[in-house]
Amino acid sequence: MKKPRLLRDATDAGATLVTGSHIGHGCRYGATLIPLCQGEQRMSSEIRVVAVVQGKSGTADAIEQALLRCVAPSRAETGCLLYTPHRDLDRAERFVFFERWASRAALAEHERTEHFKELVRELAPLVAQPLDMTILEALLND
Repeated sequence: MKKPRLLRDATDAGATLVTGSHIGHGCRYGATLIPLCQGEQRMSSEIRVVAVVQGKSGTADAIEQALLRCVAPSRAETGCLLYTPHRDLDRAERFVFFERWASRAALAEHERTEHFKELVRELAPLVAQPLDMTILEALLND
């Protein structure tokens, strides 16, 4: 197997550069290097999701309880590969989900479940802004 090459400069076509974005409160994430091997291809329709819930001030405990109630039934779904909520250590009312689904169809099915609909109903009065959800496709297998 050919050894991966990392991007050396903007003209190095043997690698890919992914830059971060501005994320709240002036935080800026720098560039991340992702090595690619010649001829490597994506192997599945698996998707990954990063979902951010930003609560109103003083709602952290209620949001946490609502999120935790949704974990077990979500993990039991056929297409669910990973479903893990996290609390932001620097902003108590900010929660981030890392999810992996077998496909976009599996995610769509999740969004039609009663436990997900109940979560949306419970969160509605608690959140400061709509759910921020990013659907991703891995460039490389883990």
